[in-house]
Amino acid sequence: MIALIQRIGFMLGIIWLAVTLAFFALRVLPGDAIQSQLVQGGVDATVIEERRAEQGLTDPVGIQYLRFLTGILRGDFGYSLLSREAVSEMIARSLLPTATLALGALILATVLGIALGVIGALRMGGGLSIVTRLLISLSVSTPIYYTGTLAIYIFSVLLGWFPSAGASSFNHFILPVSVLGFHTAGSIARVTQANVSEVLDAEFIRVARAKGLRERDVILRHALRAGLLPVVQVIALQAGFLLSGAVITESLFVRPGLGRLLLDATLQQDYPLVQGIVVLAAITYAVLNMLADIVRLLLDPRIRI
Repeated sequence: MIALIQRIGFMLGIIWLAVTLAFFALRVLPGDAIQSQLVQGGVDATVIEERRAEQGLTDPVGIQYLRFLTGILRGDFGYSLLSREAVSEMIARSLLPTATLALGALILATVLGIALGVIGALRMGGGLSIVTRLLISLSVSTPIYYTGTLAIYIFSVLLGWFPSAGASSFNHFILPVSVLGFHTAGSIARVTQANVSEVLDAEFIRVARAKGLRERDVILRHALRAGLLPVVQVIALQAGFLLSGAVITESLFVRPGLGRLLLDATLQQDYPLVQGIVVLAAITYAVLNMLADIVRLLLDPRIRI
């Protein structure tokens, strides 16, 4: 019980730190959305200051920060500086496309990452081992914008199998999910390979083989059961990082979602909208990590002891 309370406190600390950094990082940049928009329209400086005062942007930073935190506690993320629409409504409208993209990519990354990691750990010879190591290295080292551009060129331009933009059908879903899932699978594969390799050299595996158990049973019932436990934490971490990948993926494939919304809001310095998305991302990241810790606690008796 004490450990759970400590974990919840740690989770709340992460959320507070993330939203605080986002708040002050935006204030360091010169200008804001209102100023940029009205200056380009040739509006008088007095009118600009009046608009900024209406939004509370002329108040001291400390007061703005306290107002921001109390708003979060009430579930109020404020209003967009540009559209004056409630931030919560804008996020809710863009949440489903991003959640669908992230969930599909996470499922693909988990299956592909574990498969590549296990194959790599089994040290199979021949071309399969080479291809596995190559795929893991490409996934980890290749930037997602390069992988996405290459996928569009090959599968959309040359082969014409999938559309390169839009989100109106399932065909529009396949390519961005594949790109984001492949990019995420590398980290899962690396950890899986390292842990399964370590378990295969453990004493209890040698004992199982000495008892005459079939190699398939040794790997499936003993090695994988112990070797895949730490992978749960990595999967949760990658799920938390999917929003950053979604920003690039949604922009590259011209898809609606939180990624595009965050990118546009950042470029336009729409403070409340950026802060609202950061709060949502921080909560998602912290909750997923806490759930991963609980799953590991339930599955691994050594942790409970």
